[in-house]
Amino acid sequence: MDPARTLKVGIVGCGEVTRFKHLLVTRDLPGIEVVALADGDDNQLRTVGEMFGIAHRYRDIAAMLEHPGLDAIAVCVPAHSHTEVALAVMEAGKHLLVEKPLCLSLDDADRMRECAAKTNARTMVGHHMRWHRLIRKGRDALRKGALGKVESIRTVWNSPRIIHKNPQWRFRREDGGGVLVEVAVHCFDLWRFMLGSEVAEVYALSRHGNRDDEAISVSARMENGMLASAQLSETTPHEIEVDICGDGGRMRIDCGRFDGFEIIPAGAQPSEPMVRARRIANFMMELPGGIAGMRSGSDYMASYKAEWMHFRDTINTNSDVGCTFDDGRRSLEVVLAAAQSANSGMPVRINDAPRQLVPAKR
Repeated sequence: MDPARTLKVGIVGCGEVTRFKHLLVTRDLPGIEVVALADGDDNQLRTVGEMFGIAHRYRDIAAMLEHPGLDAIAVCVPAHSHTEVALAVMEAGKHLLVEKPLCLSLDDADRMRECAAKTNARTMVGHHMRWHRLIRKGRDALRKGALGKVESIRTVWNSPRIIHKNPQWRFRREDGGGVLVEVAVHCFDLWRFMLGSEVAEVYALSRHGNRDDEAISVSARMENGMLASAQLSETTPHEIEVDICGDGGRMRIDCGRFDGFEIIPAGAQPSEPMVRARRIANFMMELPGGIAGMRSGSDYMASYKAEWMHFRDTINTNSDVGCTFDDGRRSLEVVLAAAQSANSGMPVRINDAPRQLVPAKR
C-alpha cells in the first residue's frame, strides 16, 4: 500500500469502546479515515454516525464488506461475536484489528489463527496498553537491567461501570462480561509483554454482585519462576498500576499520572529525601508534556492513538504487528484458567485449562 494514501477504515460495533475511545483518537489521526460503521442496533448506529459525521452505516458485516475502497476493519463487538465477524473480514482480504479478548474459546482462537495464516492482510489484537507511554518506558528499562533480577509483578486495574448503562452481555461471564474477561486479560498480556515469559499456573478468587466477576484477585507463577498478581474491580474509582520488583530495585508505574514512572533503588525507602527529590524533579520534567497531554487526552487515550498509528504503519510498510493472534490466544489461556480456578477454589495450570470459558459459579 502507498504510505501516502489514507487508510479507509470501517468499525463494526458502536458501543462504548468505539464511541469513547477509537473514534475519538482516529478522527484527527493522519493517514486514517473511518468511513463506515456497522451495528445491529439502528439507534446506536445512527447516534454514533451522526456524532462523528460518518455517513456510511450498515446493519451487519456482510453489508459493510461491500463498501468500495475499504482497507481495514476494526472489530469492536462483544467478545462472544468476535470470531464470526473476524473470519468474515479475513476471508474478504481486509486488514483486521480485533479488540481484546481475541475470543472466548481456544477452538475459536485456533480457527482465527489458521485463517490469519492464509491471508496477506495485517491481523492484530487490540491490547492497547502495550502502547502506553509509561508501559513502554518501563519495558525498555527492564530490558536494560534497571531492576537486576526481576522477582515479581503486581498489577491493579479498577474501572467502574454504571450498572444501568451496561448492556446485558456485560452481566454474564460466558458472554464476555465481568472484570476477569474484559479487564484482567489486559493484565495477563502485560505480564507477558513486560516480563518476556509465559504464565504457568494461576489461582483466582472472584466476587460476584449484580454482575459476574465484579472483583477478582489472581495470583500466578510465570514459567521463568517470577511471581505475578492482579487485583481488579469494576465498582471502584479508576486506577491502573504496575509494580515490578527485582533484586536491584522497584519500578512503580501509575498509568493515570503523567509523572507516574518511578524506580526506587534496592535498599532505598520511598520516604527518603533523595527519593523524594527525584520524584519532584521527575514531576517538573514531565509537567510540560503532562499539560499538553491534558489538552489532547491522557496517556491512556494516547495508547489507543499509538496503537492505531502502529496498525496503520504495519499496513503501509507490510511489517509485523506488535500484538499477534498468538499473543491474544496466550492471554485468553490465562483467562480460561483463572475462570476455572475461581469456580473450583484450586490453582489451575495453564496447560490444564478448559478450552472454552466456564460460566461463573455463584
